[in-house]
Amino acid sequence: KMVPLLQTGGVCLEWGRDYSSGPLATVCAEAWDLRHPGDCGGLTFFDAGTRTICAELSTITDVVPEGWMVDVVISTQVFEHVWDEREAISSLAKLLRPSGHLLWTAPFLERFHKAPVDVRRYTNESAIALLQTHGGLCPLLVRRAGNGMLSTGYLLGMGTQDFTPSELHEAGIPGGFL
Repeated sequence: KMVPLLQTGGVCLEWGRDYSSGPLATVCAEAWDLRHPGDCGGLTFFDAGTRTICAELSTITDVVPEGWMVDVVISTQVFEHVWDEREAISSLAKLLRPSGHLLWTAPFLERFHKAPVDVRRYTNESAIALLQTHGGLCPLLVRRAGNGMLSTGYLLGMGTQDFTPSELHEAGIPGGFL
């Protein structure tokens, strides 16, 4: 729903997944990959050739060149792994151009999964407070996806095929995917 609001041909910062195809293809003309130093042999660096940044979120502004900014930050299922969420969101907000957007998702009820560690879950209210208070950001759309039935099914190992299209639609799952 938010993709039409994003400007096209921008610079995107994303985590380990290439969003330059699919719905964001027109938005991300230049995609940068942000990685944790643990995935880069413990190194911290900015590599314009491969469009890769290896840095802790809380110190990313120390790694990128002065004045380097992005149009879109795509942070899906990242912040549950971040120890210092306040510094991390503050640093990301500093990288956003004034007209930039943050696409941010985080789990509420989901299995814990190490990458390398899982430290928290978010409610809509706690996510809004983090983004506004520590990032200075103004959320345009905040919504939950799922319900008790889908969450229970997911925790039991069920998938999309185990629910009817109407059950998925009623739970707010866009396109019927879990």
